[in-house]
Amino acid sequence: MMVTLAPEEEEEVRQLVLKFVEEQTGDDNTIAVEAIKFLRGPKPSRKRRPK
Repeated sequence: MMVTLAPEEEEEVRQLVLKFVEEQTGDDNTIAVEAIKFLRGPKPSRKRRPK
């Protein structure tokens, strides 16, 4: 999930994540995983290969 962002975009994303994290409950690891899922969006990161 490597993306190059302009400084303005980086700050905007940072604020979105901070707002999202403030609303979450749980331990640090759970919140970190949920924040990554939030950034990735609704689509799965990869698809299963047919057997």
